[in-house]
Amino acid sequence: MSYYLEPVSENNLEDIKYLIKSIYDRDSSIETIGKKYDTSGFGEYTVGYIAYHEETKEPSAYYGVFPIVFEYKGKKILAAQSGDTMTHPNHRRKGLFTKLAKETYELAKAKGVEFVFGFPVEASYYGFVKKLDWKHDNDIQKYDFFTLSIPYSYLFKKHHNKIASFLLKGRKNKDSYPNSNIDLNLPKIERSTSFYEYKNKEGNFNVNFLGLKIWFHIKGVTMIIADLEFGRKTSIRSVIFKLRVLATILGVVRVSFHLTNNSSLNDMLKSKYKNKKGLAVGYVNFSSELPLNELCFTYADFDTF
Repeated sequence: MSYYLEPVSENNLEDIKYLIKSIYDRDSSIETIGKKYDTSGFGEYTVGYIAYHEETKEPSAYYGVFPIVFEYKGKKILAAQSGDTMTHPNHRRKGLFTKLAKETYELAKAKGVEFVFGFPVEASYYGFVKKLDWKHDNDIQKYDFFTLSIPYSYLFKKHHNKIASFLLKGRKNKDSYPNSNIDLNLPKIERSTSFYEYKNKEGNFNVNFLGLKIWFHIKGVTMIIADLEFGRKTSIRSVIFKLRVLATILGVVRVSFHLTNNSSLNDMLKSKYKNKKGLAVGYVNFSSELPLNELCFTYADFDTF
């Protein structure tokens, strides 16, 4: 089979939608895809390529990276997060992932991207590390806390965002967002106005609750904490208790954290609770002088949030 490549743009998002439906059987709207792919607030639109089958013109595979700005010691650096690796079932085992990724990286370099990072799942880890020369120095730390809630977040999942919005009415905080790593002198994503506008989408909630500033979304029966702030005199056990109360109100059975081991929240959590190893933290360096083995994240920085 022969294929040709086209850069992803606002003009071919229907083909991204087609791939998502063909691979994951998920109906994503063009508006949702368009918001995720429009990273122009960080200087560049999403960088990536769609592969098309020459004979049938069928969209066959996609790989792309989402440009994002990092900050470190007063400097701003353009990087990109790897995301949305997709190959249609009819076109697998053709080497498309590696070909698309290498072409994407060349285009990203030309646009001034200094490095690409991401959190590869087990199925794609080998491809990134063995075929694309990614480095893997750290892993995400995962903490799970369970409640005794009736899981109506799952039972009414089609309407749960509206239910949650109603229950959280009067608690929403639109003027500021928690930034627990703000004082850390580590390479981290810049929490700019553009960043918050980009992350402001249906299903992401930013609220004040019992003295906590909580940024989160609900996936199935899990409330995933994107970021969190609380008073210095508040104990971490009190924080977890309050999060469990909120989760119970929202019909969620689990509160989950995903963050790097050098993050502020991890320092507090690990002093009292056991964690599990989460996704790998990987990167490929083009030209950056940042200490990439010290990248610092909370779940707010994931492209899945």
